[in-house]
Amino acid sequence: MNILPNKKPINMNKLEKAFADMNLKNLYYLDAETGEILSGKDTQISREKKARYFIVPKLSEDVVISWMREFAEEMVPFDNPELGRKLIKALEKENPAKNFIAILTPDESGWIHGWAQWEADHIYEEIVDWFCDLPINIEDDMSELDDDCPLCRMMKEGVNDMETIKKGFQEANAKRMVEDIFEKANNKDK
Repeated sequence: MNILPNKKPINMNKLEKAFADMNLKNLYYLDAETGEILSGKDTQISREKKARYFIVPKLSEDVVISWMREFAEEMVPFDNPELGRKLIKALEKENPAKNFIAILTPDESGWIHGWAQWEADHIYEEIVDWFCDLPINIEDDMSELDDDCPLCRMMKEGVNDMETIKKGFQEANAKRMVEDIFEKANNKDK
């Protein structure tokens, strides 16, 4: 959870949607006192209050298309090389983003969900970069993470080397497997 200096949480769902809205007519603002995301239509910002509100930047279509290209080249080919080639070709035509989604949406292999996660991850990275540029300190409050979860503990501790993270995934998987065994055993007893 991202929080403001006054410890109020930022509405990340609305912020992600604001970042993803490429319609230039739609303006969004982060309220630095409440953490809410306001649309330009809802807010009349006076000069006195300008320091309270920060304009949410827009993603360019070029940036989103570069993410689509990365996804089509790096992710899809491992499972479905033909789909990967179709997606890359779609990006070379007019209306590339629309073509890309039109190919992914009916595909039964479920890559549309992979794309949604890929895009969300990239949007989050853009948001974090934007937070670093703001004149206020936005904190990533990890106090809500479960201390019983090995990966959550690592995130809180700031672990970022791959070997330790792999061990954390293994530990989390082993813990989940043991929990599943106990759950199955308990269900048999009933």
